[in-house]
Amino acid sequence: MPDMVSLPQLLDLSLGTPEAGAVNFNNLHKPLAAHASNKRVESNEDGIKTAMVLIEKLVKDMDQLKSENQELRQNWTRLTWMISTSS
Repeated sequence: MPDMVSLPQLLDLSLGTPEAGAVNFNNLHKPLAAHASNKRVESNEDGIKTAMVLIEKLVKDMDQLKSENQELRQNWTRLTWMISTSS
């Protein structure tokens, strides 16, 4: 077998040697492993994209909460000032 073969050639070698109908599982392992590895990479890329969307949403929510917290603190300060001056 040559040193460099394409995945389709490797599949042909895996499923057609030494005779039609015989399976060379050592050769078949390589294209199957390459395919599985490629699927993991695609899956990881999708996972990373999903995580980035969630992180962006969390940052936006955190900014909103900071703004609301600041508003509540200002209102609390006003309220305590009003109570202290009315006594």
